[in-house]
Amino acid sequence: LCWSDNDLSKGEVLGQPRSAFTKKPRLFEAAPDGFVLRVGHRVGIVVYRTFDITHEDAGIVGSTSVDLEMVYGPKEQPCICTGNVTEISGNGKTFCHDINTFAGC
Repeated sequence: LCWSDNDLSKGEVLGQPRSAFTKKPRLFEAAPDGFVLRVGHRVGIVVYRTFDITHEDAGIVGSTSVDLEMVYGPKEQPCICTGNVTEISGNGKTFCHDINTFAGC
């Protein structure tokens, strides 16, 4: 398995958001009309988990030397995982990505 060194970002939890950009409903912006997703676009997901990840969950067979917390981030903390769009369906409504994820994510 190979992970890029920029696949995971960590940050502080915003318990009391003060900026207009971090208050609901402005936590994200919808893509503008006419936006077309293309192969190669960068994408990200936020993963929050309350459980430990096993090497089996991560698809790692035969080795337990990989520190899964370094790869997937700690539990009970939002982690931003990034990757690229690798394929887009014919109707353009679904896509595949190469974000490192684990079983149950």
